[in-house]
Amino acid sequence: MVIQLPRSVRVNYNANGSSFVALSILNGLQGSGYEVDWARGRVYFDEQMDGQKVTIIFTDSTGTTHQGMTYIAKWGDETNSSSGGTTEALMPIDTSVSEGQVTAYKDPFVDKLWVYWTSTRNGVSDLYYQTIAPQFYPNQP
Repeated sequence: MVIQLPRSVRVNYNANGSSFVALSILNGLQGSGYEVDWARGRVYFDEQMDGQKVTIIFTDSTGTTHQGMTYIAKWGDETNSSSGGTTEALMPIDTSVSEGQVTAYKDPFVDKLWVYWTSTRNGVSDLYYQTIAPQFYPNQP
């Protein structure tokens, strides 16, 4: 579930260099917590929050504080271009293959995601893997 804020959220820094977002949930939080996408102004929740009213106070990237605004947590499509994502497009393929179930885990030592799957490419079943290390946002000073 997601709440789309009207603006991106400010990132503040402590004296030791650690960062935190200028956002607080005043009431309505149920479940295991939340995660903030500060650049796109989105707050993500688990499925227990579906349809729940949540009151949020946050400071946007311009320094303006938004006091006690109430939102409803709902499903948010990540591929919707109006939400800052990309639109979906068909991926052309030469032949039809049987792709197996995908498994992924985060590398505990570096910021990489390891992805494994099986496929019948080249006529035989085989195990494939790759690493993904996306940089979603520029490094903050």
